[in-house]
Amino acid sequence: MRFIQFSGASIRKSVKCDLQLIANHACLPNCPMQSYHQNGFAHASDNSDVLFIDYCFLRCSRKRLEDTSLFIKAGWIRPEDLGVYEELGYTTFKLLERGIPSSELLKRVKAYSGRQSPENLADLILSCGFAESQKKERFWALRNFIKPWQANPFKLIKLFELARHQGMSFPRLESNIKIDSRQIPADFIDGFRKRDCMMLNCKECGYCEKIAGNAVSVSPSFREESLKRYADIEDSLATGGLWGV
Repeated sequence: MRFIQFSGASIRKSVKCDLQLIANHACLPNCPMQSYHQNGFAHASDNSDVLFIDYCFLRCSRKRLEDTSLFIKAGWIRPEDLGVYEELGYTTFKLLERGIPSSELLKRVKAYSGRQSPENLADLILSCGFAESQKKERFWALRNFIKPWQANPFKLIKLFELARHQGMSFPRLESNIKIDSRQIPADFIDGFRKRDCMMLNCKECGYCEKIAGNAVSVSPSFREESLKRYADIEDSLATGGLWGV
């Protein structure tokens, strides 16, 4: 949902404090894991030294490959549509992700400041899969993942293999996920003005599915291999295989 219906305007008018919208949010719409995910991140950053495997990110990444319309249904804002939200009174927008290469962040700032989408809209919303390696401090992986008193490091190899395949903290030279901005209708945002997403059955509506069918493409070989890897990791987490059980 694009937050442009009565709720967005009413919230802005009802409070005096500053409000900020995330412009390139890629999370699943109405995600049931959101609270758990945020709590997981909060506890992962404390001093408990506990191994944190981001199941939520793995799960939603898999779901998007299974249903590519989720790329369109996510709550991002096209650079061309910032004016719609400014008319509602929103003047501050936040861009994710702080952990991606600086060059990619600059591309996002340029796109939104210039109000022009790049050819591949996925460049604005995805958090991995970049040609440039994501910079991490020395021994970052050793400090955060090599915890032999909690998990056998050799059992985590398939997790690292998945991360490398997806371009998570590793460079990936080719872009396997594309959202062709030229195939997204110029009046895209108006489709959400005319419908109340909270009151509609997504499958019966079909607005986002139709756009995804024209705009979203995923390399078949990448999709097949990725889904196999995600399924294997999820099975290992559920059965304990990742921990050597």
